[in-house]
Amino acid sequence: MTIHETQRTRNADPAELAKFAALAQSWWDPKGPSKPLHDLNPLRLQYVVRIAALAQKDVCDVGCGGGILAEAMARAGARVLGIDLAQALLDVAELHALDAQVAVEYRAVAVEDLAAERPASFDVVTCMELLEHVPDPTAVLRALATLVKPGGDIVVSTLNRTPHAFAIAIVGDRIRDRHRRRGIRRPGVAARHARISQIHPALGARALGPRGGPRPHGSDRHHLQPLDPSIPAVHGYPRELPRPLPHGRRTRMTPPLRAVLFDLDGTLLDTAPDMVGALNALRVQECRAPLPYEEVRALVSHGAGRLVKFGFPDADAAAALSLQDRFLEIYRGAVGAETRLFAGMDEVLTELATRGLASGIVTNKPAWLTEPLLEQLGLARRFACVVSGDSVAERKPHPLPMLHAAKLAGVSPSQCIYVGDAERDIQAAHAAGMPALVATYGYLEPDEDWQAWGGDGFIATPLQLLAWLERNGRP
Repeated sequence: MTIHETQRTRNADPAELAKFAALAQSWWDPKGPSKPLHDLNPLRLQYVVRIAALAQKDVCDVGCGGGILAEAMARAGARVLGIDLAQALLDVAELHALDAQVAVEYRAVAVEDLAAERPASFDVVTCMELLEHVPDPTAVLRALATLVKPGGDIVVSTLNRTPHAFAIAIVGDRIRDRHRRRGIRRPGVAARHARISQIHPALGARALGPRGGPRPHGSDRHHLQPLDPSIPAVHGYPRELPRPLPHGRRTRMTPPLRAVLFDLDGTLLDTAPDMVGALNALRVQECRAPLPYEEVRALVSHGAGRLVKFGFPDADAAAALSLQDRFLEIYRGAVGAETRLFAGMDEVLTELATRGLASGIVTNKPAWLTEPLLEQLGLARRFACVVSGDSVAERKPHPLPMLHAAKLAGVSPSQCIYVGDAERDIQAAHAAGMPALVATYGYLEPDEDWQAWGGDGFIATPLQLLAWLERNGRP
């Protein structure tokens, strides 16, 4: 991989360049000074993927820095050119891409120069947290509009500079007013029929009309609701709430599907009889009455900790950990005793294989429980990949398990669809650039508003998956 350098048009603040260059060596440290970028990146990627399917698209990431977003978009199937004026950051980006074996081209070139060199060359142009760092943001936006192909997508992310302005943005969404005060326009975008979108890290993302104003409510399926401040962040990045698609609504899905990934408990397997049985066995050991099955079933997808907390609400932290260890030992001794595939799932797996589609599992259940369970049920060899809760360094809702599963299956994330019955399943899939379906037959609590999770559809039975894929343009 070679970093190309061309004549630079200096629409840059030397102090800003020096500041970011100083961060080069720690750029890829998720706990270092660039931690906010790592935390925000799943939100960035998810929004870009939802407005523009990245597979086989030509993408330019303007102000790419050390390549965090550029690599993520390349993993989603895009052909990515990352440009920046901080050579130290580009050196780090190149080395990291080589080490990660991700194909990204980097160039030390100003966006204005690249626009003059390659007008109308990119399907998607991204510009994240750059406008507030340049002397002439209008010139940058003009260049973005020149780079994008007619009908293409421009995604711009901006961040207010002061705590006061940041607070105003959270309350009143004044970021567009701030841009108007600074003279920022979107020249050429309306005439070229490109779609420009804007992300504010504190507000989520929204699709903007050609003049920069918000699109009418319901006019764009990619519109994201503002973040609800009462909803906690998950694994360091904010939770966004895309508007859910009604069941049966056609979704743009390219490239062709090559793999279907499943959650385990509550989606692929009905493990509740054994899980609830283990909890009640533990309660009996503690001289407590068994709990009704239906009261406990809905909690199974939330894991052992939640089950033990429900079964022993008066236990302190230390006692709860001890009880959880005992619960897992009881469950381990009876794993698979009454667990079965959900009705219709065997036919689904057979049909997917007949159609040449790989099947895989991504679960937060540890491998020492997952693998014996699949072996006992005779299912282990039916899956191209099995990623357990301890297979990689992160668990769902982090996208890493999803990306690892796609790699094991030999496909790109954009060629997968994920099926799960918990909100973290939808979050993880979208953060990895995958469409996601909600399995409403799974372990949903009565008051869970699964339609607010932003899934790309839902299935009420396993067999509906096949019909859903056919209706939505998949093989």
